Amino acid sequence: MKRTILTALRWSAWLVVLSVIVTQVSGNVLEDTLTLGMFVIAALLYMISLVLERKYKW
Repeated sequence: MKRTILTALRWSAWLVVLSVIVTQVSGNVLEDTLTLGMFVIAALLYMISLVLERKYKW
């Protein structure tokens, strides 16, 4: 169960990054602050998964 949660967090982080990249490449330019915010959300999701894995031995 714990491993599934970590995997879900990491996949969601990568999906946010990929959606931002696809949106930028397709020509639907997002505002800079919105793009930055989405990258921050992805980074936070990934960092949460790293902390859970390393500190709490998930």
